[in-house]
Amino acid sequence: AAEDEDEEEDGEAVEDQEAEGIEAEGGKRQKGLAVREKAAKRDVSAEFAHAPLVLHPYGGRLLKRLAQAHPSFASALYDVLAGSLKQWATTGGGRLLLTLLESEATAGAVFSELGGHADVIRASTAVGCRSLAEALAKRMASAQLAAQDARKQSRKRKAHK
Repeated sequence: AAEDEDEEEDGEAVEDQEAEGIEAEGGKRQKGLAVREKAAKRDVSAEFAHAPLVLHPYGGRLLKRLAQAHPSFASALYDVLAGSLKQWATTGGGRLLLTLLESEATAGAVFSELGGHADVIRASTAVGCRSLAEALAKRMASAQLAAQDARKQSRKRKAHK
């Protein structure tokens, strides 16, 4: 553990020296870019090192693309996430769940699990929640219209008998 800390300190010292060298060579702009790049590397590796793949910025995108391309993958992914979709949505997996809602293979199951939680999802500030909530609202509206149409048809059939 002490060796790892020494290596980190050595790495930071080298990066600091490089940033100083950049400043000496030609400006604050280049130093700013170097500092931002360093911060971006640190944020992704430290913040998401132990995150589930669904919540990882790159992992979530990968799963989303696979679910879009392969309905069987979307079904398998739904089977793994089922029962806790609300939790996944409100912790940062909203975009992936939106993909599952849009997939023909999983749309009905995802809607039945999340439909009653649209307000909670809408109130969440997690990534993808706003889009997921809008899609759920549209689907609820169309389901209500379909139910109304079905009731009208049923009444017409009874009236004709």
